[in-house]
Amino acid sequence: SNLYNIPAVYTITGSMSISSFEKAWDKILMKHEILRTIFIEKDDNHTYQIISEKHNPTEIIDAQTWSIHRREEYIKTICKCEFDLQEGPLCLSVLLKIGSEEFVWVLNFHHIIFDGPSFQIFFKDILAYYSGKSLAPLKIQFKDFAHHTQKQLIEDKLTISKEFWIQQFKKGVP
Repeated sequence: SNLYNIPAVYTITGSMSISSFEKAWDKILMKHEILRTIFIEKDDNHTYQIISEKHNPTEIIDAQTWSIHRREEYIKTICKCEFDLQEGPLCLSVLLKIGSEEFVWVLNFHHIIFDGPSFQIFFKDILAYYSGKSLAPLKIQFKDFAHHTQKQLIEDKLTISKEFWIQQFKKGVP
């Protein structure tokens, strides 16, 4: 269902390097493996998180000759798509060129791999990559955090309080 979609639409004006934009998207997918994750249900009735090796490039579309209505309908289609958790990808990036220096960037993520607070990290990283900066690999991926939390739940050791998380968010995300 598309009820779990987290779409976002941004207008970008000014000179833009399409190749730098595409490279930034590819690099963010490589850094954050959760953005390449799919979920496979096996015969044992368990669901497994798998890091997909499929390439999921930003789709670049020259929409300069499209009517506003056609653009809006296309954007709605991207935002309302239904993701296949087993096939992926679970995130989409489409860049519509609508003028010589005007673009519309359409993003859509399935909530199973992304949430609202993730946008801050995502944009910081994508802007760094677009500017040609190198970023250190993550010391911990989401799967590591999830595994640790699951282990604590099983061992009944999860006693993290609301105050703990408030302090973590005040510090910022590493």
